[in-house]
Amino acid sequence: MKATEQDRLDLRQELERVFENPRLAKIAMDAMPPIDYDRLATKDEMNGLGTMLRGEMAQLRGDVTKEIAGVQTQITGLRGDVTKELAGVQTQITGLKGDIAGLRADMAAGIAGLEKGTTDLRGGMATEILGVRSEIADFRKELINTTRQMWAGQLATVVILVGWVAAVT
Repeated sequence: MKATEQDRLDLRQELERVFENPRLAKIAMDAMPPIDYDRLATKDEMNGLGTMLRGEMAQLRGDVTKEIAGVQTQITGLRGDVTKELAGVQTQITGLKGDIAGLRADMAAGIAGLEKGTTDLRGGMATEILGVRSEIADFRKELINTTRQMWAGQLATVVILVGWVAAVT
């Protein structure tokens, strides 16, 4: 039943009589503004809304699970790619080590055969070896930095997705 303005006026007059104070009656009436009860949700409506929301949440959870599975697949692929790249780099390093070993053997044979200028020759070769080692060290640092950047990017993606999943659920 919806209260009419006449009903509210009757109630105010009764409150003035009961309280014997018009100011208290006004305070009580101001504390009870008119309510349109047709706009209030019923328990059945709230249950229906809850069921609908749970369904949407389940759908979103499924979508996020699929997205995470896709990201995990991508990470697995990237891991395989990085493993292949590292194997290639290791092969190159092994080749460089063989080259260095060959250079060292050549240097030792050349130094043994020389009677003059061994000091200058050794100094020159030592400089070459340091240069090669420096290049290898630079190459190694670059490889490590590139690998770290790749892993940091992947980790950041996973963290963002986990945060998004946590926010959604």
